[in-house]
Amino acid sequence: VKSPMLGGDRNMVYAAHVGAPSGAPSVEAVVCCGRKDPQVAAFGHGGVFVEGAFFYKPRPKARDRYENERRFLELICCSCESGEPLRAFVPNFYGEVERDGAWFFKMDDLLHAFSLRGRHIADLKMGLRTFAESEAQSAKPRADLFERMERMEERLGSRVLTDAERASRSMTKARWMALRDSLSSTSALGFRIDALLTPRAHLTAFDSGLFHTRARADVIAALRSFFPRRGECEGGSHPRQAAAALLARVRELRGALTRP
Repeated sequence: VKSPMLGGDRNMVYAAHVGAPSGAPSVEAVVCCGRKDPQVAAFGHGGVFVEGAFFYKPRPKARDRYENERRFLELICCSCESGEPLRAFVPNFYGEVERDGAWFFKMDDLLHAFSLRGRHIADLKMGLRTFAESEAQSAKPRADLFERMERMEERLGSRVLTDAERASRSMTKARWMALRDSLSSTSALGFRIDALLTPRAHLTAFDSGLFHTRARADVIAALRSFFPRRGECEGGSHPRQAAAALLARVRELRGALTRP
């Protein structure tokens, strides 16, 4: 789950984990997974890797992002005795380690206990806006974002880019992210689905229709496709049990985020 509400960085909340390694298939909302296997490196975060039961995420190069992310991890993940309500929703953090001249944040791999073939992983972004104020103030033109939005526009079959953006063949990151929010369910429902990985399919925002899945009925249909089928459940369990577990866990997360 990604959210801009914590620490000013939308990549701060790493995972909300639901379920257990056995019984009904687990339901997880995961930001990044790092093995080289394409089934696990689901959502395109470069440079991450898994070793044993640990997950290694590259330390951000920008100093402000590095300091914000490290401070968040230390405050949330290392506050075992402070009663921090979000502590139950993030992996243990073990500090920074150096590998081949590069520095990484080391934390638990939340997928370690789950079989590779039976995983159901979703990349969900929470919030009515998925970018921080600092990003909204950036006026730097980006040609790469314009090209990505141009490809998305072709799939949409409608125009969303302005004449000025077409003339300069660039757009700001703030404009890019505002369009992403408006095209998806972010603005209307307070979250969007950016990727889904199940034993049956791997959908990402830009190689499927997820980037413009906005209507409530379409979002529900996408979520239904995420849950296991009856024959995929173990121990006689039912997909509705997985759905109920996810709903209960998300409500717990909401309670933690809104606790005074």
